[in-house]
Amino acid sequence: MTKQQFIELVTKELEKFFPYDNYTVQSDIFIKNNNTKRLGIIIRRKDGIIAPTIYMENFYDDYLQKKMTLAEICSQINLIYNKFETQLQRYQSFSIEFSSCQSKITYRLISQEHNEDFLGNIPYLSFLNLAITFHIVFECSTNGVESLCITKQLQQKWQITTEALFQLAKDNTPRHFPITIDTMEHAICEYLGISSERQEDETDIPSIYIFSNEYGINGATVMIYPDVIHRFAEEQNRNLYIIPSSIHEILVIPEYEKKSLSSLSKIVKQTNDSHVSADEVLSNQAYYYDRKEKKFVV
Repeated sequence: MTKQQFIELVTKELEKFFPYDNYTVQSDIFIKNNNTKRLGIIIRRKDGIIAPTIYMENFYDDYLQKKMTLAEICSQINLIYNKFETQLQRYQSFSIEFSSCQSKITYRLISQEHNEDFLGNIPYLSFLNLAITFHIVFECSTNGVESLCITKQLQQKWQITTEALFQLAKDNTPRHFPITIDTMEHAICEYLGISSERQEDETDIPSIYIFSNEYGINGATVMIYPDVIHRFAEEQNRNLYIIPSSIHEILVIPEYEKKSLSSLSKIVKQTNDSHVSADEVLSNQAYYYDRKEKKFVV
């Protein structure tokens, strides 16, 4: 069964929960990060303006693997929609006037190369081979981030420059998404529930540090938080290698011996190709931070 055939079955079955007189149920392809495509269903009250998008790939896989029946999938979708409806009043009170959004403007890092079409419709700034995009944060938790991407249309309505958006986001983002720094060995030991204390003969082994935010979502953005990388380099008294693990985190390695950026980048690409979801890849390029020059090198 193809995805399209599955969607047609689901759409028809959902009529039991969402009768045509009061609702419209539509499917569409949605372009996500790195030009990846996701199949979703939009359920909208005919008198409503705001509607949730429910992505279907996991349901499709569960159906093919006989983990869920069609009726169970539609019941689950109904529960998701009902949860949305209980929060609808909160969504409707959300204002996109600049005075209401000014303190909620944040930034993110995404690949510039793999988001050309998306970047054509939004204000952004280039950073290395990446793009800094701007978003209005609605709510954030470890379960996810609800936000609205700032488009060129909204930027024009606000009559604000891209540089001014950046200055606001530079102050707001660390406040909404506080940075976290952990060592790789501590994170692994904590996951396994064992001690992370180093033995005496291990003290010369350099640590690998995980930089993210406290929600673990779009955490690679901490790389451009004001002075974060430079302060860390000064604390370590070393230059740094930066590995873009995903859009959610970066790995930072103090330089104890010179490494080839091109060889590190090959490892990054191999890891991305085999272990990172296409929509969560940040870059295939490793970076180097020179603390004396106070700059990143590609």
